[in-house]
Amino acid sequence: MLSKLLKISEGLKLVSSEKFYYDTLEELDRELEQAQVNQMLKGQTNKGDLIKPKYAAITRKFKANDSRYNAPMGTPNLLNTGDFQDDIFAKIEGNFVKWGSTDSKTPDLMAKYKNIFGLNDMSLEEFIKDILIPVLIQKNHGVFA
Repeated sequence: MLSKLLKISEGLKLVSSEKFYYDTLEELDRELEQAQVNQMLKGQTNKGDLIKPKYAAITRKFKANDSRYNAPMGTPNLLNTGDFQDDIFAKIEGNFVKWGSTDSKTPDLMAKYKNIFGLNDMSLEEFIKDILIPVLIQKNHGVFA
C-alpha cells in the first residue's frame, strides 16, 4: 500500500517524508476500516473477485428482503447483525496494513470465506483518490515541489 501511495504522491509532487505518509495513514484508520467494510458489502474479496461460496438458498431469500444487501444476489456480504463489520480494524505496521475483526465470528468467517481482509485494487484506488490524496494535499498546505 505504501509503495502505491509513494508512486501516486510523486505524480502529485507532494513535499513529504515516508514518516508523513505513515502518520497520515494511521490518522485515517477509521476511513481504511470503512473502505474494508464497503468492499465486503459489495461482496468483493481482496483480489477483486466475488466472495465465495455463495449463500445457501434460504439465506438468499432472507438477503433479498434486506435493504442493506447490495452485493450481487447470492454473493456473501458478511453482514448479518453488523457486529463483524463494527469490529473491523486496520492497523499500520511498517509497510503493511494488518486487517481483522475482533468479533467472535471472525475465525469461522475466515475459514469459510477466503481473502476477505485487505483492499482490492479498486477499493484501494477509491480510498487513495477520495480520502487520502485530499488529506495529503490539505496537510501539505498546497506546497508543491
